Amino acid sequence: MIASLTCTPSTGGTAPPRILGLLDFEMATVGDPLVDLAWAMIFWPEEGNLIAFPPVDVPGGFDAAFCQRPEQLLRRYAERTGRDMSHFQYRSARSSPCWRALAKHLRAIEDPRTGTPHDRPPPHSSRCRAARFAGATTSDNLGERDVENLFDVAGKVVLITGGSRGLGRAMSLAFAERGAKVVIASRKIESCEQLAAQITAQGGTAMALACHVGQWDALEGVVDAVEARFGRLDVLINNAGMSPTADSLLATGEALFDKIIDINLKGPTRLTALAATRMGRSGGGSIINISSLAALKPTPLTTVYSAAKAGLNALTRAAAQEYAPVGVRVNCIVCGTFDTDATARFVRNPAFLAEVVKPIALARVGKADEVVGAALYFASAASSYTTGAIMNIDGGVMP
Repeated sequence: MIASLTCTPSTGGTAPPRILGLLDFEMATVGDPLVDLAWAMIFWPEEGNLIAFPPVDVPGGFDAAFCQRPEQLLRRYAERTGRDMSHFQYRSARSSPCWRALAKHLRAIEDPRTGTPHDRPPPHSSRCRAARFAGATTSDNLGERDVENLFDVAGKVVLITGGSRGLGRAMSLAFAERGAKVVIASRKIESCEQLAAQITAQGGTAMALACHVGQWDALEGVVDAVEARFGRLDVLINNAGMSPTADSLLATGEALFDKIIDINLKGPTRLTALAATRMGRSGGGSIINISSLAALKPTPLTTVYSAAKAGLNALTRAAAQEYAPVGVRVNCIVCGTFDTDATARFVRNPAFLAEVVKPIALARVGKADEVVGAALYFASAASSYTTGAIMNIDGGVMP
């Protein structure tokens, strides 16, 4: 297919032109949605640019409608949109970086949440898939990625379970500070409400939501509540967890086993399925699972917890494969030892601290806000080609 985009006139400044809309013309695809988009080239009109056309011998051939003169295409576009196109011309983008750089704008135009008046493609069309997967941004030199906007999460709706304390709190504050609409979910609604009020007082947007991730049947209502408030869900961070210990495996009772599995694995599994399905219907999204180094380095004290987090790592890789076709990426952050309320009993105790940091190359425990960079990476266009990844943030724990 051919995607023909219309931009605001160039202002001569550093800001890239804003894409207003698109025309599209179908062609036989070659299989891979990104390759299809590359072969089709991408055309967009911008004031003052030269008119250029691609070769006509690309695989599959072009629709005859594409062979119209530029002025005919502009006139057709003007008829469809009611826009004054007298100051626009066409310019071609032939290289891979060029079409990647425009794909994020294609996604924004095609996303039903934007309410554009144009005909929208089916959710599994090659153009829609390509736009979701690319996720790059445009700059004056379209061969370069706009580094400043790579980690942009402004306007994204982000649901964070266990979002009121520890790592969850740090992520809630960081996403809100960067313009995201944050849903703080936890069993303790009071702490969620307090943090949401703090974010709101600082000019951010936040919603407090009571959520027990171990209650399977209640989790669909959690996603429903997010969509009822914000209209969509862009990012899910499965952060809620618990790590009680037992003296031995034999001493681990069924109630404790179920409790650990419910919070650390069953809940994230159900939320991942629900969120990914909704995200897929509305243009894609990102799911971030917060795992633990215990999954990779289990000890007798954490046997069940380690097993649950190892399962979360496996869930990440499997779900990444299942939901990639609908534009949902699933990744995992494996956390080492961080200074949070949950670990305070030993990381803030001088009698234990030396032993705790002994295997850590950086010779210290992590601060809660040091998980933020990885979370922003996985939630944003910076990780547009990353799914199924397991990222360790552990200060360099020795193998």
